[in-house]
Amino acid sequence: MPLTRARLVRLCVLYCGQGMANWIEIFDENNPHDVPDANILVDFGRSFFSKDAQSKTAAVNYIVGRLNEMGTARKVPSIDWTIISHQDHDHWALLPPLTVHLRQFRFLKLGPITLGGALWSSACKAAIRAYAASVAPDAAQYIFNANVSDYGAPPAVGTYQTFGDVELRVLLARTTRITSTAPATIKNATSAVVVVHFRGASFLLPGDATVETIAHINTLLAGYGHTTNPKPLDRCYSMSLPHHGASRTLQDTDGAFGTARTFARFVEPESTAASAGYRNGHKHPQLGVIKVFQPYAQAGFAVENVVAFSAVGNDWTRFSNGGRGVFSTVVGLTEPVAFRRLNFNLTVTVGANGEETVVPSVEEIPIGQTSEPDRLPILAYPEPLANERN
Repeated sequence: MPLTRARLVRLCVLYCGQGMANWIEIFDENNPHDVPDANILVDFGRSFFSKDAQSKTAAVNYIVGRLNEMGTARKVPSIDWTIISHQDHDHWALLPPLTVHLRQFRFLKLGPITLGGALWSSACKAAIRAYAASVAPDAAQYIFNANVSDYGAPPAVGTYQTFGDVELRVLLARTTRITSTAPATIKNATSAVVVVHFRGASFLLPGDATVETIAHINTLLAGYGHTTNPKPLDRCYSMSLPHHGASRTLQDTDGAFGTARTFARFVEPESTAASAGYRNGHKHPQLGVIKVFQPYAQAGFAVENVVAFSAVGNDWTRFSNGGRGVFSTVVGLTEPVAFRRLNFNLTVTVGANGEETVVPSVEEIPIGQTSEPDRLPILAYPEPLANERN
């Protein structure tokens, strides 16, 4: 039965060391179980320099486990869409080990694969083709057009793909507004920036977007200030920090964060998640970047530790989020290191009067050194989202 209206949309920020792996699960309103009806994969990689064993296995094992659960529930296991934001290894290099497991499924649906970013090497493209061909030889593969956006014609907002009433949108992909000629900068700046939209709420996944990507996005979003819908992203419940919270690529030429702060005012993310490895050499995330988005972090979350690199002290620091929506996948500074998976949920609830609201919540799941414990109870966010924006 095709998915029509969702009752739950879940963004799983999977632990993968220094890398990014975002798994979106969609549950139909007629599905009472914790087994998804559709899945979207946005980035799935790990740096070769990640230091811990869990960064190799945790994300792969989680996805394989969820697909197995779909099969047990008599659903066809599926990855309904795959988007790789750009070609850096820490955004796709977990696909080969995932593919090894996917080959073992008797039935598996693999939907289209879309690539963002420029300067894809032949070796990287070969890995993507192998992921598709070894599982579903007929899986369609696309590359985003230059400067593509679903936010280019205010007040209208386009949609890249729909899954019932869940919309997958492209905020921007493959911008050509880049002054740098450095290949590494071009690869990051041309990242696909993805929006998952559901009934007036959204998740935002910006890949390794740089200040030049964000400057282009700001020009797109500024156009909505002259319409009846001044906030085209609706309510951004959760956003992955751009480029893992890197400081250097998000700073303007004067060393400040003016462009990033403008972007933060447009988006107003109620929670942010930094996906980065333990004491990684890139020093991600930077505390200065977290502070750019922290003013919009809402209260009501669980009090948790956050790990970031402080340029002031030139060292790693651990601090409390104070119950506000600031998270990192690494939560410890000593070994054995504490890691976690973050599940951001948008759940439809029905009141006594029959009115539907979308209630956001977050689950924080510690990852052990050898296995993951049972899922923890959902920590509810205090206020429901209105069915429609005011």
